[in-house]
Amino acid sequence: MNKNKEFFLLIVVGLLMTVSAVLFADDTGFTTFNDTSAVSPLTWSGTGSVHTRYMTDYDDIAASTVILYPELHIGLHYKGESSGFTGSFTLSGNHDFTNSSDIAEYLSSMIDEAYYRTFFSGFNLSAGFMKIVWGKGDEIFTFDNINAVDYSDFMNNSYLDRKKAEAMIKLDVPFGQQGLIEALYTPVFTPDTFPTTGPWVQSDYTAMTAMGITTNKMDTEDMKTLSHGQGGIHITNSLGGVDFGAAYEYTFLREPVVNMSAFMTDPTKKIKVTWDRLHLFGIEAAAALGGFNFRGEGAYYLTGDTAGTDPLVHNNKIQYLAGFDKNIPVHNMSINIQDRGEIILGSDGIKDNEAADIEYSDSGSYISNIIAADLRDTFFNDTLTVKMSGAYSAGSKSYMLAPGIEYTIKDDAAVKIRYTLYRGDSGTLFGQFKNNDMLEVIFQYSF
Repeated sequence: MNKNKEFFLLIVVGLLMTVSAVLFADDTGFTTFNDTSAVSPLTWSGTGSVHTRYMTDYDDIAASTVILYPELHIGLHYKGESSGFTGSFTLSGNHDFTNSSDIAEYLSSMIDEAYYRTFFSGFNLSAGFMKIVWGKGDEIFTFDNINAVDYSDFMNNSYLDRKKAEAMIKLDVPFGQQGLIEALYTPVFTPDTFPTTGPWVQSDYTAMTAMGITTNKMDTEDMKTLSHGQGGIHITNSLGGVDFGAAYEYTFLREPVVNMSAFMTDPTKKIKVTWDRLHLFGIEAAAALGGFNFRGEGAYYLTGDTAGTDPLVHNNKIQYLAGFDKNIPVHNMSINIQDRGEIILGSDGIKDNEAADIEYSDSGSYISNIIAADLRDTFFNDTLTVKMSGAYSAGSKSYMLAPGIEYTIKDDAAVKIRYTLYRGDSGTLFGQFKNNDMLEVIFQYSF
C-alpha cells in the first residue's frame, strides 16, 4: 500500500468514526446514567505544592544552586445524564522563558487534558485534548506512541506528567465481560519537546550548539498538516486470569531524522529535520502467579527502510518489556523490576554506511537495555513510605539512583524528600546529567 492510499485510508477511518457515532445516536438514542445521590454534576479537586531543589555542588556545598517554584493542579469533572467533561490544568513556576514562543508553549502546556465524553448504546465517543496510555508496563512502555513527551524535566516527573495532551477523537467499544476496543484519530503529529536552556539540555543538543548550530539553522518539517495525522486501534481482554491485548498505530517515529549532509559541505545551507512515517504493532500481557504480578510487552517498528540500507531513514526495530512486582515477606516491603530492551534490525547496513547513517554507533552495538527497579516499605499505618528507585542503561553503562521518603503529615498534607544522582560517561543516557545531582523537597496539599 503506497503512502497516498495509507493517508486516504486514515482520513476515511477518522470521518467514519465521527459520522457513524452521530447516525448511531440518532437511531438508538442515549443511554441514561442517573446519579441521584450526587449533590452536583460538577466536581473538582486539586493539589498545591512548593518544590525546592538543591543542585549539589560537591566542591562547595554552600554554593549549590537552589531552584524554588510553586505548582497548582486543578481537576474538573462534569457528569450529565449521557455525557461528561474532564478538564485538568497545571500552573507551574518551573519554566525559563527566553522568548515569546516559550510563553505560548507554556500556556498550551497548562492544559493537561480537556475533553468531553458522550455515552451511546454500545459505545462511548470522546473528543478533545487527551492523554492515552497503551500497554501493561509501569512507567515504561514499548508501543505507547500517540502522545508527545516533554523532556524539559523528564528525569523528575511521572510518566503521565511528561506526556502532552493530543487533540483527538476516540471511540471506545466494550465487548464481552471485560473486553474493550479503542480506536482513535489525531489530525496532526506533535513532536517531542526538548529543552534548549537549563540543566536538562541533552548532550546531542549541546554538541550541536558547540558546532554553532542553532534552531534558526534548521529547516524543520511542518507536522501540522492533514497528511501528518495519526490513527490507532487497541484491543484488550481478559481470560483465565490473564489480561492481554494488541495494538496497531499508524504514526511517526519519535526520533527525528537530522540530515546534516548539506550543512557539512556548505554551512550556509540549513539542516533538514524530518520524522519517519511508522507502522507500529504491539502486544501485551499481564498475570498474577505465585505471588508475582508479571507483565510483558512486545513491539515491532516498521519504517520505510526494511532493508536497513538507507542512511537517512531509521531501520526497523523490535522493543520488548518484561517485569514483575511482588510483596516481600519482610515488614511491608515490595519490589518492582522491569527490563526494556531494543534491537535495531539490519545493523549490517548501518555499519556499511558508517558515520553517514543517522543510527551509526561508535560502539558497534545496536542492542540496548534499560533496567528499572523500585524497592519500598511503609510504616505508621502507611503514612510513611521509604523507597529506593533506580535505573541502569546496560548499553551505555550509566545509571540513576533516587532514594526518598514520603510522609503524610495530617489529613491531605504531605512532604516528599528525594535525592537523585546520575552516573556514567558524558553523552550517555544518565551520564549526561552527572552534574545535576540534587536534593528535592516538596510540600504538598491535596483538596
